[in-house]
Amino acid sequence: MNSNRDIAIVVGVLYILAAVTAIVGFALYQPILSDPDYIVKSSANETQVIWGAFNELILAFSVIGISVMMYPIINKENEIIAIGYISFRLLEAMLIIMNIHNWTFLLGPNLALGPSTLMMSYFLYDSKLVPRFIAVLGFVGGSLILACALLVMFGVFLQVSIWGALLAVPVFAYEMSLALWLIVKGFNSSLVYSSLV
Repeated sequence: MNSNRDIAIVVGVLYILAAVTAIVGFALYQPILSDPDYIVKSSANETQVIWGAFNELILAFSVIGISVMMYPIINKENEIIAIGYISFRLLEAMLIIMNIHNWTFLLGPNLALGPSTLMMSYFLYDSKLVPRFIAVLGFVGGSLILACALLVMFGVFLQVSIWGALLAVPVFAYEMSLALWLIVKGFNSSLVYSSLV
């Protein structure tokens, strides 16, 4: 990568890839895991489980890729945010790959995603590398997905419920609007550090 434009495009594509593989992986796993006889029927669903696991691996690698690509850009302005962001994204990826699906589904995509989204949103808002409305949407989305994880953890409602879905919409909208902005427009080039160009 020798330009901020290339980095922006790759990060945007990785955000979209992460969203698609998360949805596909969930769609493949959920019918199996919600079946009370899923252990007895495991051999009949082997291919579906393999494709679900493959999608979750791609999701985890996408999450890691986003943080690795953004690290040098964030690090130039705020080393603490850069380290925190990459740490939470690595934690998220690790939790996604683990096999205890119900807990990793909660802890990875929600509990670890909340703080990383808030850190990235703070960086984007402060640096003005993208329009501030995207960062504000990230603040809202990160806060709500973190609240959702805590409410699910304490049994207020199920993650796969109308409330879980409603609280996940803003973070999804943030990630997709950020992804599309990065692919189409890139970073605000007048504000990106010249050492990264």
